Amino acid sequence: MRSEVIKLFIDSNKLKENLKFDYKHGKFNDGKLKDLMNFLGSKGFHFERNSPINEYIIDKFVDFLDENKLHFVRDGERQSIFPEYYILPYKEFKNLYRTDKEHLWI
Repeated sequence: MRSEVIKLFIDSNKLKENLKFDYKHGKFNDGKLKDLMNFLGSKGFHFERNSPINEYIIDKFVDFLDENKLHFVRDGERQSIFPEYYILPYKEFKNLYRTDKEHLWI
């Protein structure tokens, strides 16, 4: 029997904390993370090419999301080992999740 998926809608400070936890425990999916960084680069988020992800980059990343009214989704159910990451514009996020909260952590 499958357990019920818990969806947590979190604020930006909690998102920073959770991403740093994933980072420290090696849970970043490199392919998804590269796609995410490429998407953000196309939206104006600047970072050094091939720079390693670190806590400073995570803070800047979440600040960028807030400044540009973008919403982060971590869906740990998509893959059994590594979570998948998505960025959604406000309208799409609100349509999918029917909430004014900031970010979704599954």
